[in-house]
Amino acid sequence: MINKAFILIPNYKSYKWAFSEIAHVSLLKRAIFSGQKAGINEFFILISGKNKSEIERSLSMDKRIRAEINIIDFLERTEEEVFTDIVSNLSQNYLIIKANTVFDNRLLQEFSQFNLKDAMAAISVYKDKNISPKKEFTQYRAENHPFSPPLQGGERGEVIKSNKAELSSRRIPLDIEQLHKKHGEWYVKLSDNNELLAISQMLENYDGRAAGMVLASPKIIEILIENLSRDTSFSLYKLMELQVKDGNILAFDVKDNLCMEVISNLQLKECERKLYNSLGASVDGPIVDKYINRKISRLITEQLVKTPITPNQTTFLSLMIGIVSAWFFWQGGYWNYLAGGLVFQLSFIFDQCDGEIARLKFMESKIGGWFDAFCDSIIRTFIILGMTGSLYAESNQSLVLILGIISSIGIFVSTMAGSYETFKKEESIDYTNKESTDASIEKGNKLSAFIDKFNNTDSFSIIIFICILSGQLVWFLWTIGIGSFGFTLVILVKSLISKLAHVGR
Repeated sequence: MINKAFILIPNYKSYKWAFSEIAHVSLLKRAIFSGQKAGINEFFILISGKNKSEIERSLSMDKRIRAEINIIDFLERTEEEVFTDIVSNLSQNYLIIKANTVFDNRLLQEFSQFNLKDAMAAISVYKDKNISPKKEFTQYRAENHPFSPPLQGGERGEVIKSNKAELSSRRIPLDIEQLHKKHGEWYVKLSDNNELLAISQMLENYDGRAAGMVLASPKIIEILIENLSRDTSFSLYKLMELQVKDGNILAFDVKDNLCMEVISNLQLKECERKLYNSLGASVDGPIVDKYINRKISRLITEQLVKTPITPNQTTFLSLMIGIVSAWFFWQGGYWNYLAGGLVFQLSFIFDQCDGEIARLKFMESKIGGWFDAFCDSIIRTFIILGMTGSLYAESNQSLVLILGIISSIGIFVSTMAGSYETFKKEESIDYTNKESTDASIEKGNKLSAFIDKFNNTDSFSIIIFICILSGQLVWFLWTIGIGSFGFTLVILVKSLISKLAHVGR
């Protein structure tokens, strides 16, 4: 298993983007946090006189960083010192990550298990043949540097008032090669079996672009350190360009996963958009969660991450909204029921915001997960008790009271049991061992599919609104009373199968 990584901040431009933020977390810290989640426990941050004290202060004050951090400044240390500290201890393959790269930790886990075979390294590649470099950088220049070099009729730096039609009709001198180098994109040409044939900032026909990460053998690390010690302007991709001539480099296709090197404001915004779009959870429902709750929660989360609010505080806010929903149900009457259902849906939305904030800010914890599950159980229990109170007041039937009490107990137990099943399933996945399998999951596949299908907010939301709109809330009590205990029974059966499977090993 690979547990060490190098993070590169080779120049001022990389430093600038490494400290740009998404959801109030710098890209450098994102690389470290994502690496931690992928199993990396030691990082070597390679810099060349780029505010070492500021980097040390920023990282040392963050309690979320559990990994060992070593900052190597090539302008402070001699080549012999660097070789003694790093190169002499190389014994395995290592990950090299550019500090301005944003990636999914699950992709990094997969990349770390990539088989180099006889190659010296593998570079992460995003395959894309749709945009020509010339077109892309013409657009980049038009959006970022529209008045330099000077336009006809004005001096350099002078803002010329023109509409878009006038600007597009003018011929602006364009040095494509200079813009490529300034923008920093590197393009790749691949063989049919994903061997790297060429990597350059100037490729007319290309198969994709470099995505900011390299899986390297000790020899590649040694060559990189040796060159950086002598020339701090030496780049990772320049090393790949030199090595590809010997056919020693493979390509790792990141596919549709988040893996992007940020070197422009456009890319920063695109990366942020992809990150927010990836904020779903494994228990999301296919209808209400996907098309309503998540779309609204992401808009709310985008604003909440700009504040000091924590995930647990957001969970508590969701609990308070849920209690307001229960109060509406307690009041009775069609319009109060409808208001209660809508407020309850708002509670669900804020319940998703807490997890989104936790993932965006890397503040996930077991305590937070269980607090979230407990609050979910309390909200649903209070809502059923509120329904029971109003329905009993309307009918004065003891059956409604008994049914409501049974349903409230059932929903509390089943919600906690469903949360336990989700946590256990996530913990059982061993990302560090590609061949590992959980026999209990294999034997309980059908039960797992059943649990996943009903362990989401969709079933609860759809049933409650059908019953409200039809004026038959008592049906909801019957459904929850029977369904919650049946759901809990399925989880118990699956747990029993899992234990028997482990005993039989």
